[in-house]
Amino acid sequence: MNIILFGATGQIGQQILKQALERGHKVTAFVREPSKIKATHSNLTIKQGDAHTSQAVAEAVPGHDVVVNAMGPGGPGVSDQFLDILTEGSRHITQAMQKAGIKRLVALGSAGMLQATPNQLLRDTPNFPAFTRNISGAHLQAWKTYEAAGLEWTIVCPPAVVEPGERTGNYRLSTDYMVETGIMLKIATGDLADFILNEVEQGKYICRRVSLAY
Repeated sequence: MNIILFGATGQIGQQILKQALERGHKVTAFVREPSKIKATHSNLTIKQGDAHTSQAVAEAVPGHDVVVNAMGPGGPGVSDQFLDILTEGSRHITQAMQKAGIKRLVALGSAGMLQATPNQLLRDTPNFPAFTRNISGAHLQAWKTYEAAGLEWTIVCPPAVVEPGERTGNYRLSTDYMVETGIMLKIATGDLADFILNEVEQGKYICRRVSLAY
């Protein structure tokens, strides 16, 4: 498949890029700083641009089969000034996809946007950590943007602990709810990438949020 990857220089994005090339996909890495991409491959195209700029995104998206959005602001506690890479960036990606006639999107989200109950998100529960509400709120806004546009989205929601690590292929998943509650869950970047690319190829969880953990 022909994939455009946003967020290719992050820890998860690097794993997505590596594994996508290993699987034989063609990948366009949309990045602000091309020098951060160390991979070289005949199937890799590096496109310099900033997701804050709608025109740059609109020029990069056409011609691809699927968009993978692995962008993020950097972690809990970040200043609100960095959250627009999720809110504004997702809006620009969505607009570009609509204009190009591309429907399929696999994106990173956050655990806070999963359901606690049928009528309540985890981020709205009393014990949800306050320091992650800003990030989960930005991811929630991005999700609503994808949904309102009628995209065929899948949102992958990692647990609290995401560790550097290679693919094992051994992890649990749950749709729309956390895999398990009441314990500190974790996953490696390599297994997040593994699921994301499985979903790119198979499309089993269209218009679902997916929780992954060991």
